[in-house]
Amino acid sequence: HALEFHEGPTVEAFRACREATAKVGEWEPVRLALLSSLETGKPPWNGKGWPLPTPPGFAVFGRRRSRADYPDHDALIEIAMHEKDPERVLLWYDRREASGRWFGAPSERVAGAVCDFAPERAVAIWKELAERQIKLTKPEAYQVAGHLMRRIKKTLSTIGKDEEWERYLATIRE
Repeated sequence: HALEFHEGPTVEAFRACREATAKVGEWEPVRLALLSSLETGKPPWNGKGWPLPTPPGFAVFGRRRSRADYPDHDALIEIAMHEKDPERVLLWYDRREASGRWFGAPSERVAGAVCDFAPERAVAIWKELAERQIKLTKPEAYQVAGHLMRRIKKTLSTIGKDEEWERYLATIRE
């Protein structure tokens, strides 16, 4: 399962590793090694503290990706969302944004994942997305923007910032 995860890191492969290693009580060191491999690109079994046997020799050459593909921000974001760890979601989201990579975990899902933890960050992400949609000036884009605006309103209302919502809405209308 670790080899499959290393070759194609997905939440499903991560979950399969957890289920397999839970049987032998080694999930936490395996988890840390898997996450480290997403940061460095090195196979998890080559890292410090790997508690399981190394996969067969033919399989230890790693993914056919360049070093520039690491850290694998998108996989790290997806796993952090899966583990319901909004702090790590934001950490890897911010690092991905700083790297200039725009693929992977959609910003709207990231905002939803961190909404309770960091509502103002979620609002900022939704605002950016809504404004992009509004600039497209297409009916379907306005529908998407409307959905995002409702999320913004609800979140701002929840944290007691109704006036900020009114100012923002007035700005958007203008």
